[in-house]
Amino acid sequence: MKTQIFVGTYAKYNDGYISGAWLDICNYSTAKELVEAMRDIHKDEEDPEYMIHDLEEHAEALGIAEIDMGIEEWEEIYEALEALEESHLDIDIVAAYCKNTGEPINSDSIREAEEAYQGEFDSDEDFAQEIAEQIGAVNHGASWPNNCIDWEMAARDLMYDYFEMDGHYFRNL
Repeated sequence: MKTQIFVGTYAKYNDGYISGAWLDICNYSTAKELVEAMRDIHKDEEDPEYMIHDLEEHAEALGIAEIDMGIEEWEEIYEALEALEESHLDIDIVAAYCKNTGEPINSDSIREAEEAYQGEFDSDEDFAQEIAEQIGAVNHGASWPNNCIDWEMAARDLMYDYFEMDGHYFRNL
């Protein structure tokens, strides 16, 4: 997983130019190592205030902001990355869940996403049909009434208890 950020400083930005470097936060095992790498990039400044000029989608989902983040915030992000490693879910799935809830990826949201995740489907109708099959509501040996089921209506009714984000389906908790 690449989670890159472009790290500059407020002083350089205020002087009219963007100077810095791309860092993949996953290349550092701790928040302290990451902050040391930022310090090395901007060693020409005595007390740099870091500014994240650009970031990739996963970095944004982790709650990384453009402002100067303290070590505590970076430690929370590394805790989330560790929880994500222990999870059976891919970061894209957790990011989809968090996009809907409006929360950044953290240990709690990862746990919630694991509990709520139902799978990836092409449409609400496909999802409804899968749920119906799982609970035994569909008789595979009979064409009738299966060929008469209005899957669009069934899906619309089912989606009161679920939500979809980027093709991933989650149960409302």
